[in-house]
Amino acid sequence: MSGTRLTTQQKRAMHAFLRRDGFDTETTDAAVWDCGVRPWPTMENIAKKGLVVAECWYGSEDGWSWRLTDAGREYMAALAMARSAAR
Repeated sequence: MSGTRLTTQQKRAMHAFLRRDGFDTETTDAAVWDCGVRPWPTMENIAKKGLVVAECWYGSEDGWSWRLTDAGREYMAALAMARSAAR
C-alpha cells in the first residue's frame, strides 16, 4: 500500500468503509454518495489502484457493492488507527 497515492476525492470515498469502531470490508455506491463523492469514476479509479474490487450490482438504489482487497484493508486499518488516535 505504501506508494499508492489517493486524490482527496478518493480518500473521501474510502471513508465509506469507516465505521465507529474500525472499518467494514464492503460498502456500496450509495454509501460513497453519502460521503459526498460521486462513485463513478472514483471507485473504478480506486479499483485500478488495487484497493477495492466490484463485488456485485445491487441495482439503481445502491449501485455496486465494493469489497476491500488486502491492500485496501491495510489502507483502512491505518486510517482507522489514525482516526482513533485523533479522538
